[in-house]
Amino acid sequence: MIDEEHLPDTICVAGASAALLVGGAPFDGPAAAVRIGRNAETGEFIVNPTNTEMETSDLELTIAGTADYISMVEAGADEISEEDMLAAMTFGQEAIAAFCEKQAAFLARVNPTPMEYKIHMADPSVAERVDAHLAEMSAALKDADKAARMGKVEQLKAAITENDFTEEERTAWGSDIKDYALQQALSGVKYDGFKVVEGKSNRRFTDETTVASAVQGAGYEPYEKKLLGITAMTSLLGKKKFDELLGGLVMKPPGKPALVPEKDKRPAINTATDDFKEN
Repeated sequence: MIDEEHLPDTICVAGASAALLVGGAPFDGPAAAVRIGRNAETGEFIVNPTNTEMETSDLELTIAGTADYISMVEAGADEISEEDMLAAMTFGQEAIAAFCEKQAAFLARVNPTPMEYKIHMADPSVAERVDAHLAEMSAALKDADKAARMGKVEQLKAAITENDFTEEERTAWGSDIKDYALQQALSGVKYDGFKVVEGKSNRRFTDETTVASAVQGAGYEPYEKKLLGITAMTSLLGKKKFDELLGGLVMKPPGKPALVPEKDKRPAINTATDDFKEN
């Protein structure tokens, strides 16, 4: 049942903040958000007013932040003064601090283990090489003709890529981007024109001992120094004999997930988001 009086949006910020803190995630919290209304008759500020209280309010101020600062402000009002708006923000900041204090007290009781988080640090030489072209890019961006401006920017970007970075660097960065995109896609992120499919894999025997016995029973030697692979075994026996003797002893395991264009003929596989969808 939906509570049509008490709006959940601002209080959810405190809930999300508390969840991150309890999980030990690297997060600069506690954080919270509040909506501030004001009774138009009495001038009294209200923290997280109900829908009924908002009907007589001449202010709707939403702010978010921590106990020390405000990081987000949205406001609508019926021509209130600048002094009143500043007073409402101060009042809201105090309310945020109170919410953060409650989260800190809760966190002290839980005492979570901080999560290890390795931050990827970009190679500083990359910025240095790009910064060297700042004047050229600035000049290109000042061209009043849109088509010419876009052309100059693209030419400069292509020249920087070609002349300031090696093929090995570009290949390595491209691989990193592909790996990151795949991990994001497996987590449920959707990319237009792409899907996650089951990658290619090689067939293998389900029971090598049984395979060897079957081949030896048919008068063949299945071993070199080790059991022949499926392709070599097929060449030894012939496809028909292979299927007759070993067809039930071959399996094809799932391939490593791959992010491919939508036109790829392989079917899409489930991602983390799909697992939580209701049937």
